[in-house]
Amino acid sequence: MMPIYLNRYMTDQLDTIDSCYRHLMGTPTETTIHELRVALRRLKPALKILIHLESHTKKQRQLINSVNTLDQLFKILSRPRDLQVQAELSDAFIHEQPQFETILGPYINELKHQIQILHQTLLQQVIQLNIPTTIRRLQDNGQHPVKEKQSAQLIQSQRQKYKAKLQQSLRALHSCPEQFHQTRIQLKKYRYALELYTATTGAHKQKRIQRLKDIQDALGTANDLHNAIQLMQFYQVDIQAITPIQQRYIDCRTQSIQELFKQF
Repeated sequence: MMPIYLNRYMTDQLDTIDSCYRHLMGTPTETTIHELRVALRRLKPALKILIHLESHTKKQRQLINSVNTLDQLFKILSRPRDLQVQAELSDAFIHEQPQFETILGPYINELKHQIQILHQTLLQQVIQLNIPTTIRRLQDNGQHPVKEKQSAQLIQSQRQKYKAKLQQSLRALHSCPEQFHQTRIQLKKYRYALELYTATTGAHKQKRIQRLKDIQDALGTANDLHNAIQLMQFYQVDIQAITPIQQRYIDCRTQSIQELFKQF
């Protein structure tokens, strides 16, 4: 794999964000929202490096403001997506256990109603963020020369820092499996920092990145089940439907944690 410069990496992610944003403003789809969220995650570690490299306080503040704006965009996009995951999870559970359709049917209908409400306001909330201006500002910033040696050192340091934080979280996980979500967050940060490191150095880390993604997805499934339990309890769903999901959550959490320990 041929290495690319930090600016090129940023440009690639910004081009994806710009393209997805245009589609979002036209005909938003689940695929567009997913690709946009992934590109935002990939861009963030690069932006953090750029902030460290920027010596001018005003420009650094502009970069920080851009990061905050993109964080807001990510949160807005995540709200309906999170509820959609819960609705699909419950639909799948009913398909496996049809006897729970009477219990879960009203719950799913309420989730779909909330999703509809969120979608009605989503575009307006996104428009208010003025994302095109943020993209143009970052694209302009990406045209400026970057100190490649210093950026390479920062990228390496960032990767090591996130790996150390992940390992620290793993040590806590041994005694408290309930903290798996915090470990999942650290795993995400490490994975995207590793992607940046791999892209800018040409290091052969693709298999490891894919393995981390698989574990991240498994932890994500456990987290979805955990959220399902809390959401069902909030909507006072009958305990008969919650109990088997609780067991599935524990099994999924245990298995994904075991896989994670094998990697570290």
